[in-house]
Amino acid sequence: MIGDVRLEWRKSSHSGHEGDCVEIATATDRIVIRDSKNPSGHAHHLSLAAAAVLIRAIRERR
Repeated sequence: MIGDVRLEWRKSSHSGHEGDCVEIATATDRIVIRDSKNPSGHAHHLSLAAAAVLIRAIRERR
């Protein structure tokens, strides 16, 4: 939750059922990333621009 906004977490449809996935949620001005094994742990907040850079870097390494 960010302030009064409840986040909708989702993970890739390619994820297995082992529970070791990265989950993402979108807010108005940011992307939030967390480890599905520890949903109450630390979440990383990225600006939309930073998230775009991260996604581009991941895609380029495929």
